[in-house]
Amino acid sequence: MTTSAPPASETGPDPLPSESASTRVASYLRHAILGGELRPGDRIRQEDVVAKFGASRLPAHDGPDRGGFLRGLVSDGWLLAGVAAYVVQLILWVQILAILPLSMAFPIASLTFLAVVLACRVVLSERLDAGQLAGVVLVMAGVAIVAGAA
Repeated sequence: MTTSAPPASETGPDPLPSESASTRVASYLRHAILGGELRPGDRIRQEDVVAKFGASRLPAHDGPDRGGFLRGLVSDGWLLAGVAAYVVQLILWVQILAILPLSMAFPIASLTFLAVVLACRVVLSERLDAGQLAGVVLVMAGVAIVAGAA
């Protein structure tokens, strides 16, 4: 059902000139809905609202700026470095699997524990305690055992 804009006397008090157009339109629509003039399923024609408020057109708005979020992701150097690292890791993993059987390659892939610990120490200047170093040594020992058995 299409509704036309009611006269100003039916929409309540005239809006203050200092209100923005969006505030005046929102107030008008709120009053029309609460007053029962607009019911669920009724169509609101832009031309009627524009005529009511003497505007040439309503501003287009598609919701939040979705492009800003993506631009923010693309401009984040650390994120791009992480994605690049994963791409390189994928390429290397495919190359390794072309050479070694999975039963040998998978345990060797656990050497990433060593790489992460070293990167944390070198790049982020994190402290390493004895437990972390012992864990790295145990992982490397396990890798050496598996690699030797294969």
